Amino acid sequence: MTNVDDLPCSCGNGYDFEAKMAQMELEFQQKKQQEEQEFSLPLPQRIQSKNWKCRKSALDEISTKIISLSEFNEDIFKLFPKMTQDTHQGNLEFAIELIINFFKIQIQIPHEHQHVLNETLKNLIEKGYSALKPAIKEKSKDAIVKCCEHLTSMDSLCDIISNLIDTKNQKLIQAAVSISTLLLSLFGSSAFT
Repeated sequence: MTNVDDLPCSCGNGYDFEAKMAQMELEFQQKKQQEEQEFSLPLPQRIQSKNWKCRKSALDEISTKIISLSEFNEDIFKLFPKMTQDTHQGNLEFAIELIINFFKIQIQIPHEHQHVLNETLKNLIEKGYSALKPAIKEKSKDAIVKCCEHLTSMDSLCDIISNLIDTKNQKLIQAAVSISTLLLSLFGSSAFT
């Protein structure tokens, strides 16, 4: 039997370990610098970042701003549709909580921002209410109800639900029918044309 220390090394003399380490260190520093630059971008760009940690930092900043709100803030409100499209489950759940907190302040939504509310509703049904995670689904239900309370007309909501049913996606159809039943029980059929 041969001693392991006596076996020849197959890496040869051509491999420059120190050069490889220097290259890896340089790549690490470049990535770190790029991440720092990304974290210093304006809020609308950070909320759309590919880096989930960057999006989380943007959500944290939005949370701080929502806590101190006393009147309608257009800049924050316009971010709701992007917030509700997050693919990271933790970020999505936190974003939905922020929307609920925003509506708890009892701020009147100006009529010219109804399209943002409609887009947020659509995303909440598609991404949140049809999610597999029960906590996201439950929070989405609360957020959808809060959004509906601020709609000037339920016609746009009916269009959203109708379009989701037409998608032929079973998960979206089930979510649309389920949320329709809930909204009818809460608001009554007279709220819908």
